[in-house]
Amino acid sequence: MSKFIITNVVSSADLEDCVLCHTQTSVLKQTPIQERRFYVEGAGQLCEGCYKETYGK
Repeated sequence: MSKFIITNVVSSADLEDCVLCHTQTSVLKQTPIQERRFYVEGAGQLCEGCYKETYGK
C-alpha cells in the first residue's frame, strides 16, 4: 500500500487576483514582487492577458 504525504496545499485564498479583470492568477501572495511576472509597480499584480493587452508583448 502506498502512502502519500501532502506538504504544500494551495488554496484560492493564497493566490493573487488580477487588479484589472479580477481573475485569479497563479502567483502566490507571499511571492516577493521582484520574483513575479506581470507585476506593475504602483498598480499591482496583473494576469498575463491584461498585461499583454495593456503593455504589449
